[in-house]
Amino acid sequence: MSTLITDGSRTYAAEAAGLVRPRDAREVRDVLARARRTGTGVCIRGGGWNQGGLTLADGAVQIDTGALDRILDIDVEARTARVQAGVTWDSLREALDPLGLSPRVTQSYGVFTVGGSVSINAHGRNIDTGVLAATVLSLRVVLADGEIVTADREREPDVFRLVLGGLGLVGVLLDVTIELTGNHEYRKSRVAVMPTGEYPRTLREVTAAATAEPAESPVHFHYARLAVTPSELWEKLLCVDYRLNPGGRSREPVRSEPLSRTDLLKQRGLFLGCTYSSWMRERRFGWEVQHRARMETVRRNNVAKESIQALSIPRKGSGYWLQEFFLPAHRITEFLDAGREVLRAERFQLLNTTMRFVPRNTDAFLSYATEDRVAAVVYFRQPLDGAAIARTVHVMRALLDCALDVGGTYYLSYHRYAAPEQLRRAYPAIDDFFRYKAKLDPEFTFRNQFWTHYAEADGDFARCAPDGAEWNAW
Repeated sequence: MSTLITDGSRTYAAEAAGLVRPRDAREVRDVLARARRTGTGVCIRGGGWNQGGLTLADGAVQIDTGALDRILDIDVEARTARVQAGVTWDSLREALDPLGLSPRVTQSYGVFTVGGSVSINAHGRNIDTGVLAATVLSLRVVLADGEIVTADREREPDVFRLVLGGLGLVGVLLDVTIELTGNHEYRKSRVAVMPTGEYPRTLREVTAAATAEPAESPVHFHYARLAVTPSELWEKLLCVDYRLNPGGRSREPVRSEPLSRTDLLKQRGLFLGCTYSSWMRERRFGWEVQHRARMETVRRNNVAKESIQALSIPRKGSGYWLQEFFLPAHRITEFLDAGREVLRAERFQLLNTTMRFVPRNTDAFLSYATEDRVAAVVYFRQPLDGAAIARTVHVMRALLDCALDVGGTYYLSYHRYAAPEQLRRAYPAIDDFFRYKAKLDPEFTFRNQFWTHYAEADGDFARCAPDGAEWNAW
């Protein structure tokens, strides 16, 4: 008997042949052996927050990595941590905090798993490092044939590059070793409002300050929030910097939930109000400035944290969706000007747009940062009916064209808006990725809805979906 499962968007669903939670490498290999024997596909789930169907596949057994949740080693002297794939960032930071250590790449939400973040090559707000792949020293993965491979930049480099940002299509990640840094103290050093046309110059100054040597107090964290009010859509922004505070002695403990209950209710109320009230939407940016303008001194483990609870607002018949575009740093304004025309012409209402700097990194085969990029993250309420979703696909494809026209790309971990030709324009190596995947996984054991949507539509990669009948008794 199959099980209907959904993902974080409350939109994509699949009839899973079975659900399993392996506790170690042996149990993972047993699952894969049975999958090969029965011709059943396998998909992999981390924290379950993904919005693009990457953890779903009809007729497949779903591996939930939640039981692979052990921190295997923390080397204080070498500043490294080896953790299993199901460890969350919150639990890792809680273990590192008493040791005065922090991950080099810090995500905004701590409920995500390390394995899931590796599989989508996540990034944060820290501009001193950029993408997670830059901090991965090695990883262990179980391939489709059951072989356990240890991979890094010298041993099995092809497997290493394919697993990083490989969307769970290459193997089951067992554990990963990442670089750490000190849990340094930072002070919010700037909160500035400016026209978007001035932002490229400001960003050049910020990134120069992040890499200047010697730098007594460099900027390591930076982000911007754009106005999304109808009258000022993407015409001005608020940028925020955090500078290293040398010699800081704060003993602030790591926080899993960065908001007090009062602040949490305020933020939820703001999102709900801006969803339904034009009066509140017009005042949103001013309130955002007031909220972000509060000066603070904060440890690295807390510096860029946001509240997942503030975004978890269950609404019948609607959800809250994300999409992300990566733009050449020197062509941000061109994208914003073109995108503004699309949004206004379609009367498409955004709830938020955040911008983050992502320095160049090509460790992942499907890198979205082949040059210095700026990530533009759009957030909006999505009615969950067919006509509304079709309209969103139309608008997001138009925005993607705007990004592609300036030499940009988009994040594969969110919704499958892109037309196949847009995917190939954004990621020219995608068919090579599919071919490498086929070499490592010739029976196409690892699958998800991204694979089904883009690869199985191509005759070179097409396979009939197995029924997975034997899994029903699992």
